[in-house]
Amino acid sequence: MTWEPLTLEAEAANTRRFWEWLMNLRRLCHGAGLTFAAYCYSSSAENTYLRRLAIADEALAAEIERFIMSDEWIDLLKEWDSQLITGGSSSLKRIAPLVGFQWRVVDASGGESMIKHDLAADGDEDAREWLLTYNQGDVEATLAVREWMAAAHVPRIDKADLASM
Repeated sequence: MTWEPLTLEAEAANTRRFWEWLMNLRRLCHGAGLTFAAYCYSSSAENTYLRRLAIADEALAAEIERFIMSDEWIDLLKEWDSQLITGGSSSLKRIAPLVGFQWRVVDASGGESMIKHDLAADGDEDAREWLLTYNQGDVEATLAVREWMAAAHVPRIDKADLASM
């Protein structure tokens, strides 16, 4: 993370550090004979961000596309929507509380995070702490949804014994 103004250069450098960390972790897992998977809650948002990193680097663009298309990049929103019907939004802020997760900040929302980011970039320490806690909550919420889905053993609707429900 950085509190510097988010110029294109700063954003690219910060994203590049994340990408290199993620790919190194992936290589370490593969090298140890382990499986690897990276989970996100909305690949459409994350893919756009990753593709922006690769705009000026053809080799990196190809690497990112291969990863995005691989079985190691898992979009929990797509998984949720393919398996569950809630009758409402499937946003992370709506779904995570259904599986028992609560953010540790007041007014956990993307809109509020943008306001806090502007304050944080201006040096507001309280806004920085809020933003770090909020972003950590998003990661933990994604994990909570993933763990709930793995443990829930929710039957597919076409496989469910509806008569016994």
